[in-house]
Amino acid sequence: MVGFSITNFKFIQKNSCGSFTLSIPSFHIDKGELVFVYGGSGSGKSTFFNLLAGVKNSPINNSTRSVFPKIEYVMHESKLLPWHKLNDNIRVINKLNGNIKNNSIKSVCETFGLGSEILNMKSWQLSLGMRQRFEIAIALSNNPNLIIFDEALSGIDSQNKNIVCKNVYEYIKQNSVAFLATAHQISDILRLAERVVLIENGTLKDSILVTSCTVEERLNMTLDQLYSLPESKILMNCFN
Repeated sequence: MVGFSITNFKFIQKNSCGSFTLSIPSFHIDKGELVFVYGGSGSGKSTFFNLLAGVKNSPINNSTRSVFPKIEYVMHESKLLPWHKLNDNIRVINKLNGNIKNNSIKSVCETFGLGSEILNMKSWQLSLGMRQRFEIAIALSNNPNLIIFDEALSGIDSQNKNIVCKNVYEYIKQNSVAFLATAHQISDILRLAERVVLIENGTLKDSILVTSCTVEERLNMTLDQLYSLPESKILMNCFN
């Protein structure tokens, strides 16, 4: 499969506390592959995603766009305009860089347990979980080549999280979309990951393949079953 690769890349970000260096000795993701980046707070996950998505300027983004022309970036923090109805938010997205059809977004919303009436609400009227499900629905409805989740599953309750993950997985495999994500909860990683890339102190390190069972099997597991997987124990011991 054709994918995207980075080798020997460094990015220095200066801030009021000094500077932070992100180092990428080697990274690769294929179309249709589900990859998670796992590390502690401040390890560089969001910086890496911001570079790939073009939130921060760097040569990486030009390379990313050549492989993935349309990138959907779903963050824990809302990108929705709170004073607009969700329908109006979609119109703004379509003017900037979107091709979201009403039928498409309504269909995904209903699949995620969000009725079509949500489109007449404003983002501040939604719970965190509803808002995150809606932003994921936008991402899937905009025909992306690469989807990036930065803690996008964290505010969703377990039942709806399972529904969202199953639909995201189905969409990725049907459309050969690359999926890159991060999560603090190991159970969230093991629901979807085919591979986990470790990051520590700003440096991307080794990958862990999740091969003890398929994603399809893991999507139907309980939390106890996910935490009993051998990959769970490996991840829990990574930074101890």
